[in-house]
Amino acid sequence: MAAPRVSVGIPVYNGAAYLDEAIRSVQAQTLDEIEILISDNGSTDASREIAARRAAGDARIRLVRQAENRGAAWNYNELLRLARAPLFKWTPADDRMAPLHLERCVAALEAAPSAVLAYPRTELIDAEGRVTGVYDDRLALTESEPWRRAAHFVLAINLCNAVLGVFRRDVLRRTRQIQGFAGADAVLLLEAALRGQILEIPDRLFQRRIHAAASHEANCSRAALERWFDPNAARRFRLPVRYELLGAYLRAAYEAPLPAGQRFLAATAIAGCWSYRRTRVTLGRWRRRLRGDAGTGGGRWSGMA
Repeated sequence: MAAPRVSVGIPVYNGAAYLDEAIRSVQAQTLDEIEILISDNGSTDASREIAARRAAGDARIRLVRQAENRGAAWNYNELLRLARAPLFKWTPADDRMAPLHLERCVAALEAAPSAVLAYPRTELIDAEGRVTGVYDDRLALTESEPWRRAAHFVLAINLCNAVLGVFRRDVLRRTRQIQGFAGADAVLLLEAALRGQILEIPDRLFQRRIHAAASHEANCSRAALERWFDPNAARRFRLPVRYELLGAYLRAAYEAPLPAGQRFLAATAIAGCWSYRRTRVTLGRWRRRLRGDAGTGGGRWSGMA
């Protein structure tokens, strides 16, 4: 078999309801030179059997069975460690890709050597797979200066669908990857943006499933969500999520492989844009309260199912 051009990693833990559909959407890609890595994180449902059946009929699939659930963060990063191809993509066990997803993303990266990630636009689907809406990520970060990409990112980020695009594997491995806290996927996207451009494919080739068992829906509290990321993490004092994210963003700027002056500009842009966005959110919340409107004015920053 030819060396793969893209490694697609499917992390799963008790994802039997949609796993077969997710695997089939990867197998149906028009780009054939791929390897499909499935890491079962100690599932207690039929996930292993479903993955094994698919692997038995497709030499491109490699199934890795973990003895116990080590958390979503570990499982995502383990798939990256196992990947052999120069390009890499995560695919959650409940989402779907259109057949042209990989082909279009790979072509975009090959045409833009300075880009580190390419992702398509998003459709939202429900538990039965019906399209319920579209989502505009607005994360085409094509500015030439890292600080401008960082500023654009902080002003635009909400749902992190872009983290499920196609990365240059070696660049991704040099980041902190998926860390064990809420919003870790947003931090990873910023790390990528500080290292190169992020491209958006104009076609809607990714389908994100919103359903009751998805990570944010099933783990409503912050503590539950962080146990989903890492069930063995020690409890400790935590700042509010928005401040913890700001600290992680600033650390990403400090650790970026950039000259000191560019790191300083990036950190300044991040702090300024974060403060501007928080001020707008706070003012909007007060306006709604004065009008007597309901609503939170907030958003969930996660692309993981």
